[in-house]
Amino acid sequence: FTPIGQSARRLDRNYTVVGRIIEGMQFMSAMPRSSAAMGVYATEAEHTVIASVRLATQLPEDERPHFQYRATDNARYAAMIALKEKPAAPTVGTGLEVCDLTPGVRRKQ
Repeated sequence: FTPIGQSARRLDRNYTVVGRIIEGMQFMSAMPRSSAAMGVYATEAEHTVIASVRLATQLPEDERPHFQYRATDNARYAAMIALKEKPAAPTVGTGLEVCDLTPGVRRKQ
């Protein structure tokens, strides 16, 4: 299950995040939507087949993608968390969840 588009706030506390897409979102967002109730595919013909999945560690070394992640063990990241917890007026803080704290990621050049 992957929500695409606007935040699905109604799903808060109903689903557990197990990962995030850090590259290739253009392919995920290009997948067809269903007009059936709750966006669930109504017919077998609507299903999108995932032909294969591999971990980067399963690829030959020279084909593996490499990424840089923003450091989270510093005062700047702590300040960003504090600002999200208690934003400047007129914004009202509503608490934080793990999805609110994702560090920046970019592909290594």
